Amino acid sequence: MNYINGSFGCIIIVFTMYKKLYFPIIFFMALTLFSCDDLLNMALECGIKDVELESKVLRQATKGNNYYETIVAGVKNDPNDEDYEYIFSINGIVADGIQFSYDRNILILKGIATETGNFTFEVTVSVTFGGENYTCNETTKKSYTLIVK
Repeated sequence: MNYINGSFGCIIIVFTMYKKLYFPIIFFMALTLFSCDDLLNMALECGIKDVELESKVLRQATKGNNYYETIVAGVKNDPNDEDYEYIFSINGIVADGIQFSYDRNILILKGIATETGNFTFEVTVSVTFGGENYTCNETTKKSYTLIVK
């Protein structure tokens, strides 16, 4: 009876702390593999850490001139968010001559645009973190527009 009460208490606490819709299925499968303490730690660590991309209007580029701009990603509720491994991907069309690279949690746009126009692209960033017995992966997306005159 103690096991059932303990598990039920763990279920209630974890459900109130975690926001993912698919979590109940994973939770019940995981309950057979992990202790309640492990599941609570996972919910605490994974549930409160959201990845975010900064909201900003990109600086306008001028065809034929050097361009440099950054977009910063972060993990909410973690003062050491630059210590994680960030993986960026870009979807969309960007002006010829502008390249992307990244350094930790900073996406860098740089180069010399060779065409004019409005170029909208989507940035996706993923961060993986976790503890000894679990791994969490958080992903977010945001659209940006680069204007080249």
